[in-house]
Amino acid sequence: MKKIKATLFTTKDLYLAAVLKTLGYKVASLKGDAKSQVKYFTFESKKELENDITRFWSNELKVMAKDLYDNVQALKDWLRAVNRET
Repeated sequence: MKKIKATLFTTKDLYLAAVLKTLGYKVASLKGDAKSQVKYFTFESKKELENDITRFWSNELKVMAKDLYDNVQALKDWLRAVNRET
């Protein structure tokens, strides 16, 4: 059986990351280097990803507000935890 390598998408934009998480994209990792405060969210890509990102930036994307809020808070908590570790 042949394994298909997952395509990954990376962003440092917290709100784009929260929207993608709200849409059901799986967060593969959160990484950054020790010298910088900048962290990058990496997602497993789906064929709809490019379209969803375009819709996000053009204000055409609709998500449930409570779900988005919860995901922003969850990602902020993750960022705080990672920053404490470094």
